[in-house]
Amino acid sequence: MGMQIIINNSERIVFENKFNEIIDLCEVFIINEQYTGISIPTKLVDNYGENKILQQLYKIHYYDLWSGTWFNKKET
Repeated sequence: MGMQIIINNSERIVFENKFNEIIDLCEVFIINEQYTGISIPTKLVDNYGENKILQQLYKIHYYDLWSGTWFNKKET
């Protein structure tokens, strides 16, 4: 299954740095001046690895559209 998330624009650079290998394969779109939406396709999740993507997502504050939950970044 693909992943659809929302991040605060203040964390967009952090997201792009964490996902520099796959960012060009994701759909990234501005929602408004505060938020950016990101869609990570199923094929990319399967090929890149869901656990690897989640490990990077845990380092930022994001909203998972599927679960309807905000996740706070974890310090590692």
